[in-house]
Amino acid sequence: MHELFSITFVIFDVFGYQMSFIELVSTCFGLAAVWLAARSNILTWPATIINAAGFFAIFYQVRLYSDMVLQLYFMAIAIYGWFFWRDEQHKGLKTVSKISKNEWVVVALFTAIGTALLGTLMSNIHIILPKLFDKPANYAYINALSATLSIIANLLMARRKLENWYLWIAVDTICVALYASTGILLMAVEYAILMGICLFGLKSWKHEYSKHISHEPKTSQN
Repeated sequence: MHELFSITFVIFDVFGYQMSFIELVSTCFGLAAVWLAARSNILTWPATIINAAGFFAIFYQVRLYSDMVLQLYFMAIAIYGWFFWRDEQHKGLKTVSKISKNEWVVVALFTAIGTALLGTLMSNIHIILPKLFDKPANYAYINALSATLSIIANLLMARRKLENWYLWIAVDTICVALYASTGILLMAVEYAILMGICLFGLKSWKHEYSKHISHEPKTSQN
């Protein structure tokens, strides 16, 4: 059974690229999750859980440890987002909002600190836990940056904050180059496609936000 989770369990070739079962399934659910999120569909969260579980196995095998650990967070925040969106639906709410300027400062600080700490940890993880990680991490700090931005973006998405899409676009840009350089080409292609879906999601959520603002009661001025 464990062979299904191995990147060496190849099911077909695509122009010479050996496609593993786990990469194909994870990629399909990843694309579905972002498409559903762009359409504000609550099914994005169970799709995210399946996608994250598959990617966890893949990233361990290609030694992108920051991304591997990140999948555990994705699974946790997917459960949170699932309940948060369901609660909104029960209350008849579906509101997109924006973060404040002060919150942008917090995002910038968290990104810088998170990248530095996670990058340092993952660049030394093979020394700290040699039995689990027998080889050093690839691109530890770049991987840490994409992981940190993903943490913030996923939380903002769960809270229906418009700015999550800007962060996801930045993550996709990094990941296309990162995954292509580590040889997981389908995932690189996936993130290029995800960038397009994120642009659609940004446009869609901007429309939702504008519609919400236009329906807000205007305060009278004396």
